[in-house]
Amino acid sequence: MEALRTQATRLYDASEKAGVVIKQGALQKFSRQLEKTLADAGIDEGLHPAAFRAMQRVRGEAERGNITLKGLDMLRQIAGDAAGDPLARDAQKGVVIKNALSDFFDTLKPSDVVTGDVRGANRMIKEARSLYQRQAKSQTIEKLFELAEIRAGQYSQSGLENALRTEFRGLARRIVKGQEKGWTSGNPSDQEVATGGWRHCWQGRSVDWQNGCAWPSQCWI
Repeated sequence: MEALRTQATRLYDASEKAGVVIKQGALQKFSRQLEKTLADAGIDEGLHPAAFRAMQRVRGEAERGNITLKGLDMLRQIAGDAAGDPLARDAQKGVVIKNALSDFFDTLKPSDVVTGDVRGANRMIKEARSLYQRQAKSQTIEKLFELAEIRAGQYSQSGLENALRTEFRGLARRIVKGQEKGWTSGNPSDQEVATGGWRHCWQGRSVDWQNGCAWPSQCWI
């Protein structure tokens, strides 16, 4: 997992060196569209405090001027924190903001930036995000193993099997509720692991995240 983290960090560093500076006008247009989307979804400062603060932060940066790639990634991290909020309704709005920021960067055109290689930076950022997600998900799976072993204790093999089943069912429920950061119920690969992963664990099949197998279909066979 450390190798994945190191590789992702190097890609992020390289993307920053691409020197991308996004025009204020592009960010302002995005901010207006985001606020409309959230308003239509019923965002409220009292009901969704974390997501509301993330939305306000985007507006503030848009009013300030041009933004660097590092600044845009900071906005995405703030939205990510909102997406991980324990309050489910707040987290759902946070996911909307985080995904919108990702889409905004992914669709930037050369005309949207003041300087820098936006296409090259985009490619590196996407790869870095993928590596970070794989690393985070592998940690989740390892934690499920540990919890299952604690639950099973010194019982029989069926006790461990049932413990694994229980832990993965819990993961599936959290994904559906949007409570598991980085996992989505609409992602077939995530569903594959959450609903059938315990069987692969029980059958003793290894998961090799570090050696480049695709997450997770090529690993879980």
